[in-house]
Amino acid sequence: MGRAIVCLLSGVILLLLAACGTIGPNSAPPHLDYTPGPPVIVTDATYTTATFSVRYPQGWRVITAAAFSTPWVVFITPDETALIALAGDVADTEVVPSNTPEDELRRREQAITLANGETLTAVLVAPDQDWETLAAIFERVIGSARSQIED
Repeated sequence: MGRAIVCLLSGVILLLLAACGTIGPNSAPPHLDYTPGPPVIVTDATYTTATFSVRYPQGWRVITAAAFSTPWVVFITPDETALIALAGDVADTEVVPSNTPEDELRRREQAITLANGETLTAVLVAPDQDWETLAAIFERVIGSARSQIED
């Protein structure tokens, strides 16, 4: 009786395995072969697009543009009280951190011209109480901005 159960279970397992082979397609669907837009690479310390790369502070969250839009990025402090934004279009820098009331925020905007001629707008939005510390971090971030032809 025990051997009959083992044979029956083996048959069922083989049948299930054979059926699994027909579940997925033999090749990748066309929409997975190509993702529209330029590539973006985010590591623990750098953000890189086809246009520029920049170093950002450890532990900060990275929010990046959709693949079909002009490259932009927002780096947000771990407590979400301040941010640094970099964008080719100044309209993409009109953002505020979620955990600080707008009336307590300061904003600094600076244009950066890269070696490839591209101009980025860099913005620091931070609470008054942390301004000096975050302004120094902002300077390091924008100082690290490089066009891809410099690399």
